Amino acid sequence: MTEPFSDKQQIKAFINAAQYIAGLTSGQDIWEEAGKVLLRFFDADFAAFGRYDTDGNIDIGYRLFSDDAASVLLTEQELKTAVRDVFESGFLTFVSLPYDPPITVAFFPVLHQNRVVSVMLVGHLADKQMEKNMLDLYLAAAGLIGSTYSRNMSAMAVLQAKEDWERTFETVPDMIALLDLKYHIVRANKAMAAGSGLTSEQCIGGICYRTFQCGYEVPSNCPYTKLLADGLEHTAEIYHDRLHRYFFVSVSPLKDKDGKLSGGVYVARDITERKRAEDEIRRLNAELEERVLERTAQLTAANQELEAFAYSVSHDLRAPLRHMAGFAKLLQKRIEGLPDEKNIHYTNMIEGAAKRMGMLIDDLLFFSRTGRVEMRKVEFSMKGLMLDSIGDLGDETGGRDISWDIGELPSVWGDPSLLKLVCDNLFSNAIKFTRTRPRAEIRIGCKEDGDEFIFFVRDNGVGFDMGNVDRLFGVFHRLHSQDEFEGTGIGLANVRRIISRHGGRTWAEGSTEEGAAFYFTLPKTR
Repeated sequence: MTEPFSDKQQIKAFINAAQYIAGLTSGQDIWEEAGKVLLRFFDADFAAFGRYDTDGNIDIGYRLFSDDAASVLLTEQELKTAVRDVFESGFLTFVSLPYDPPITVAFFPVLHQNRVVSVMLVGHLADKQMEKNMLDLYLAAAGLIGSTYSRNMSAMAVLQAKEDWERTFETVPDMIALLDLKYHIVRANKAMAAGSGLTSEQCIGGICYRTFQCGYEVPSNCPYTKLLADGLEHTAEIYHDRLHRYFFVSVSPLKDKDGKLSGGVYVARDITERKRAEDEIRRLNAELEERVLERTAQLTAANQELEAFAYSVSHDLRAPLRHMAGFAKLLQKRIEGLPDEKNIHYTNMIEGAAKRMGMLIDDLLFFSRTGRVEMRKVEFSMKGLMLDSIGDLGDETGGRDISWDIGELPSVWGDPSLLKLVCDNLFSNAIKFTRTRPRAEIRIGCKEDGDEFIFFVRDNGVGFDMGNVDRLFGVFHRLHSQDEFEGTGIGLANVRRIISRHGGRTWAEGSTEEGAAFYFTLPKTR
């Protein structure tokens, strides 16, 4: 068409196009029908729509030609380039092809939500660009097609949402019903119907508590009654007498367009297995509490026996030791001046053994008390406590060349008196086992690791074989003979017990003749 439309013709063409497109059904392809509109009502010689395919390439489809333009061969690449330009810019463009006869193709963007979703191609057998009034008409047609596409997309989205809701409503295992303001069931899903022994259609119109629970009165804890009173969401646990099962029921309000309460959604979820599990947990907890009480009683009795044993040790065993030591001294006086050195040696051995036995008894009693004494935790400076401990060891360090290297130490929460015993034992060991060194080097430090402080005491003493490390913290376990280094083997056991009561850990590292390091941890918080 080369002759321009008159205003009257434009209006008539646009009205006809609008009526035709408005009458499209959901089964008709909007792009194909839009091409028919362009040829039928606007006398176009060529119509098509360019879109991106799933691979991101331009595809020009829905091509239609008038009888006069049926033999025209269009340059594919040139058309696709123009379509891509419109997608990128959003503006219309032209392509004039010098065929015989010549054809001019205009490219118009079709918008959906302010985004180009298609490009409308319109061609006329002419060698010049279209008149302005024709361009305006096609722009209006592109807008009409875009709005129709948007309307169809919205309708499809609504339809899809409705289908999704219907599918969800029918397939969820929870029992769901829509209720009116009189407790009547407006709609019930398959699960609700199955739980009521009816079909979904048979449930409609029934009263919810009669249909579902077979009751003739509203249950006292009915959450829907509360919803009708205040229009809010409510929940309740309800036991179903006929099904012999527990349900968690939640109700939500439904309101009309004016915000007025029009009904509610009733959802019942079977929680029978959860209730059984909760009952089992309660039963197990009750049994556990009973066992704890029983074990506590046993522990109390054991502690009482331990107290009695400690009393016996501290009194009954000490008397024979005193007798042994006393008679050994009497025997020493009796043989004093006699030339028999063996007798003197024997009596000295008896007296030494009695003293050592007394020390073992004292240490054993002390070990027992450290496990039972009540802890009094406060926050204090660990550096100050360690300096006090070193000061109290003056008798052991007298005349020794000892280098103390003390790093930065934090404040901690704990029982100062018990933790001082830890320091006393570790420092005393470091002093003892560096005795063979001309210069003792003892280093004390701390580092942080997550939620705890790690303290260490390292020395350059005789060390130990790591193959025996598991024996270090045991009661009466010693790695050196009494002739080499004195002691009872209780000190490190006390260290482990005290640190364990503070929620910490203990371990050691060492190597024979290359020193040892002892570690203990304390939590950062109370």
